[in-house]
Amino acid sequence: MNMSLTFAKSWSKCVKVCQAFAKTASRNDSTLFAHSGISTSINTSLFGQNFQRSLWYLAPSASRFFNGKTCFPSFTCNCGGFHSEGDQRFIELLKTEVTDEKANMLEIPVISGDWKLNIDGTKCIMKKHVEGDKLKVSFNVNASVPPADSYEPDANEEIISRPDFFVEVTKPSSQDTVTLDCFFPDPEMEDENEDSKAFNIRAVTVHCGEITEQTYSIETENIDEDMYESLSNFLSDRGISKDFGEDIIQVATALENREYVKSLDKLYKFVSCK
Repeated sequence: MNMSLTFAKSWSKCVKVCQAFAKTASRNDSTLFAHSGISTSINTSLFGQNFQRSLWYLAPSASRFFNGKTCFPSFTCNCGGFHSEGDQRFIELLKTEVTDEKANMLEIPVISGDWKLNIDGTKCIMKKHVEGDKLKVSFNVNASVPPADSYEPDANEEIISRPDFFVEVTKPSSQDTVTLDCFFPDPEMEDENEDSKAFNIRAVTVHCGEITEQTYSIETENIDEDMYESLSNFLSDRGISKDFGEDIIQVATALENREYVKSLDKLYKFVSCK
């Protein structure tokens, strides 16, 4: 009984305050809420309902509260969400971009060498056997496209994905796994020598089970050239060579392009309420 009485008094007070505020809004009377004991930046709620939303519905003339150019939807939509003139321009831009990108969307190429591809969203896993050895190459195309040159932008510059990737090698004679962390160097920093590697090895880890923070990794910066060359040959002998590196770039570029188009389309449908 006391709760009902308290709620009735609070509700009655809110109604009176809102009606008084609506009558004086044209005079920009900023002291009304202060004298009524309620702050103009109320963030409290009555039984779980937002008080600012309550003010919107209680006011006799809601249009007095806000500037229609900034707070009112510029066009109506059955979704019940907010839309502005900027949203409309954004929708048209997205529509054009999605149409253009779909018309030029890349196909994921077939990789030679008995590799089996398994693609899950932005992640790609490639597997094959070399006699008794099992090879697994994995990469993710998120954040794999180098940023465009902000000093010399080129609208015709080709978008190429160069993701870091991991090579896992297992043998039937051992419970350990050798994992090599590889990356593609910056194209502008690459040696113009035709014999240069398509990718570099950052680190090599010998482990049993999952790699954890306690698992030691050998960083190739700390080994001599002969050791590094032997690691490169270890991969090359199993088909992970310069040509394979180029294949990864082609697959990653097509996959990144596909995910980009899919995300653009989702964004377009979200903003336009399709």
